[in-house]
Formats: sequence, C-alpha cells, structure tokens
Amino acid sequence: MFMAGLTVTLGNPKIIVFYLSPLPTIVDLSHVGVFESGQLTLTMFVVLISVDFGRSFLASRARYC
Repeated sequence: MFMAGLTVTLGNPKIIVFYLSPLPTIVDLSHVGVFESGQLTLTMFVVLISVDFGRSFLASRARYC
C-alpha cells in the first residue's frame, strides 16, 4: 500500500507543482546546475516518502483503534 501511495503521489503532476511552487522564492534558480537539481529532487523525494510513510503509519494505527 505504501508503494501504491508513493506511486500515485509521484505520478500526479498537480502534487509535484504544489510542492515545487515555493521553490523560486527559496532558491535562486539562475544558479541551479545539474548537481543542485539532483539535490533538490532527492530532497523532494525524501519529503514525499516521509509524508506517505506518516500517513501509512497513522492509517495503520487508526485501523487497530
């Protein structure tokens, strides 16, 4: 179920745009190269995994209550 949620989240362009929309106010995009793009991608991937894991954990706890 976790991988299904992660796949849906990463495959939905609206969610990606939502998470990346504040990026130009935080990072000067004119100085972003390939390495920095990789770092930003990895950071967003970790954030999305953390959010999905948290939701999965809470849902599993709610099921047993």
